[in-house]
Amino acid sequence: MDKYENIEVVGEGSYGIVMKCRHKETGQVVAIKKFLESVDNVHVRKLAFREIRMLKRLRHENLVSLIEVFRRKKRFYLVFEYLDHTILDELEAVGGGLGLELSRRHIFQVLRGLNFCHNNHIMHRDVKPENVLVSPHGVIKLCDFGFARIVSGPNESCTDYVATRWYRAPELLVGDPRYGRAVDTWAAGCLFAEMLTGEPLFPGDSDVDQLFRITRLLGGLCGRHQSLMNRSSNARSEARALRKASIESLSYRSSSGTNNPGAGIHRGSSGALPSLRALLPSCSSTCLDFLSQCLRMDPETRPSCANLLQHPLFMQDCFAEKFLLELREYVAQEASENPLLQMRRDEERRLSVLSLEEPQRIYSGAARWHMKLIPSMSHEKPADHTDTSRNSLNQALRSRLFSVVAVVSRCTSGIKIEQMDTKTKLRELAVELYDVGAIKYGDFVTKVGLKTPIYIDLRVIISYPKLLVQISKMLWSLMDDQSQYSHICGVPYTALPIATVISAETNVPMIIRRKEAKSYGTKKLIEGVFVPGDSTVIVEDIITSGSSVLETAQDLIREGLRIGTALVIVDREQGGKKNLESAGIKVKSLFKITELMQALMEAERLSPGSVSVVADYIRKVEAPMKIDKIVSDPRLSQDFATRAKSAKNPVASNLLKLMASKKTTICLAADFTKTSSILEIADLTGPHIAALKIHVDIVEDFSRDFIAKLKSLATNHSFLLMEDRKFADIGYVVSQQLSQGLYRISEWADLITVHAVPGKGILDGIRTGWDRLTDQRGLFIVAEMSSAGTLTTGDYSNAATSMAKDDASVAGFVCQKNVFSDPGLVQLTPGVKLVRSGDDFGQQYNTPEDVVKSGADLVVVGRGITDAEDKLQAVLQYKKMLFEAYEKRLRSD
Repeated sequence: MDKYENIEVVGEGSYGIVMKCRHKETGQVVAIKKFLESVDNVHVRKLAFREIRMLKRLRHENLVSLIEVFRRKKRFYLVFEYLDHTILDELEAVGGGLGLELSRRHIFQVLRGLNFCHNNHIMHRDVKPENVLVSPHGVIKLCDFGFARIVSGPNESCTDYVATRWYRAPELLVGDPRYGRAVDTWAAGCLFAEMLTGEPLFPGDSDVDQLFRITRLLGGLCGRHQSLMNRSSNARSEARALRKASIESLSYRSSSGTNNPGAGIHRGSSGALPSLRALLPSCSSTCLDFLSQCLRMDPETRPSCANLLQHPLFMQDCFAEKFLLELREYVAQEASENPLLQMRRDEERRLSVLSLEEPQRIYSGAARWHMKLIPSMSHEKPADHTDTSRNSLNQALRSRLFSVVAVVSRCTSGIKIEQMDTKTKLRELAVELYDVGAIKYGDFVTKVGLKTPIYIDLRVIISYPKLLVQISKMLWSLMDDQSQYSHICGVPYTALPIATVISAETNVPMIIRRKEAKSYGTKKLIEGVFVPGDSTVIVEDIITSGSSVLETAQDLIREGLRIGTALVIVDREQGGKKNLESAGIKVKSLFKITELMQALMEAERLSPGSVSVVADYIRKVEAPMKIDKIVSDPRLSQDFATRAKSAKNPVASNLLKLMASKKTTICLAADFTKTSSILEIADLTGPHIAALKIHVDIVEDFSRDFIAKLKSLATNHSFLLMEDRKFADIGYVVSQQLSQGLYRISEWADLITVHAVPGKGILDGIRTGWDRLTDQRGLFIVAEMSSAGTLTTGDYSNAATSMAKDDASVAGFVCQKNVFSDPGLVQLTPGVKLVRSGDDFGQQYNTPEDVVKSGADLVVVGRGITDAEDKLQAVLQYKKMLFEAYEKRLRSD
């Protein structure tokens, strides 16, 4: 207490007092709960430990914040944020109730706080006006967890001596030991009614009177509770006997002479009881329906807090959506104004970061903290402890309590804490996704146009960073061999943040596939640093037909990347997995939709009826989609000799045969200005190349004799001649450029290059220029270029490749990556050197292995050979490396 100044005592209870104190350093006012008995008292130590353990788990904006815990003179002290105003204070101040709007805002937050407790397997068991704090901005904080209890199973027995009488559910009043979270729902209903009217709904003077008031308004007990009363022993106390007799009488009267205790109660069209309507005449049907659901006599039919948060009371007029935005602003503002809360959150963030790098250090620190609180507990036995209800502590609680202590003890010795099993993690993840609004039940339409009763919108997880990180880690854990993947790619846009987190956590580089190429800058469709042939795993949030994953895979494959696996959060089981696997993509998912629904039903988020509707829908509706196998491209998996048979253009067929027989894929770029230099390099390298490419219009001493000698060398050494003129004018002009003028290109060039800019008309002009020839000719359409800043990207490349359809004059394409799949066409790729580099004119060079992985068949090599000191050695080196890369591509496909 040295750092706190005691101002006054503001509350007292059986086991302690609550003091209003001031933090000396910051001046911040806090509430400190001091346990009166020392830690030597086994019972007090057990209660303190239980409350501390629960409060450490409960971090929520609608629950009071525990700032710190310390021990002084053998007494525990719990430090909380301080609020001096409760709902009880509000009710006493105004009289006549708080009005519907304020009551709705308050109960919405109470349910959010309770829902968070229930998700963490904790019952509050003492919801009442004085235990609901209200901040100056109207932020609700549930407090006083002295009666709270961890729920370990549906049939676990609990003491019934909890909750203030006016807010006790029927199951508590009849002594049912197997109650659950529904007791909090009942109390919330009583609280809401009191806020509306200003008076307690059931202000009983005793348990008997309390039951009398409840059954008079709502009807008789449910069958289980009536049977429980009928089986009660005669040896019970006089009070219990009196209570039983009174209930039997009430049940008989309410049943109107039948054996069904509730048969005489008639409900209106809204589902609310007429007597409840008479008590609250000014309430709307929606408001009464909400109350009647909270106050159902049978706890089995009482909705969960999660379901109540979806009630029309909160959904109409977009209340929940608007109020949550407002609420979070208030919460953030109040947190920023409280330096102690800010210090605590900074420390939590620090520990969270450390835990990623040094988990053992954090576990050990946590263990030391707990052992400081319970120094003697690790030496005690379960038999030393008894329950406050005067019954022996049940085996489940004992084993759980002491297993915690055992784990803590082991941690201090450096042994890691055992992790929660995967099934439990997935179940809790499903509940959290539902609670943040990522899973919705109703009438919706999917991306592929299918009507569906369940809609999954995982975009909301970006607003919950811890949830985003948790999902990302669990998704990546599905990978068997994580090291075999070079990159991660998220399907735009929902999966992008998930892929980003995985990349940051695992240090596996990420690449981004745009939905469409940029119209400016680099104009890329795929962003990131990668090498063709790299393996990439695709990340997606949900698959129905699998179309989004397939579209992403196709674009990645066109860039030369390999796709083996898609990681998916939810598989809707409507054909998507089958479609993708038929395309060669393995699918791994965290959830199947049926598994997700089952988890939500077990957690009481969805009713069995709703789950049945979804299951029936999944069985009946598929999202079929015809998908060709995309991972194994026939052009890349077939050898040149086989592909030659598929070629429509005779020169392309001849070229493929030449490359196969000569075991070379080199197209030598002889960009010289002197004919002697061209002839010399052609004669030297001719036996080792498949084609020789020149720019005839830069030759200074051109003559017909030069052409004759060049054709002779081509015949002797079996290579083709290509003129890299890149024709780009209208059809008529191109026909003249090709067949007329000084160079008469059509007479000697086996192959030419053509731009796609003029459209298909240029192909007609080319054919006209070849009309009088008897020799076969072919052309390469320029779909992409290797210079920096090229405009031949995206839609242009797609349009260029589409020009080859049903046109036998096309031998192939000039491009940098695999943009077509026809095995009868040849990919001509320029810009190759033994090491990646560039020049002063924007030319970009890739390695031989890079370009072959990207789909290159015929590879343009220029200065890497022509500028080499030993040109023959250089051409032999390129020939060997390129053909080995080609053979490797065949093996891998």
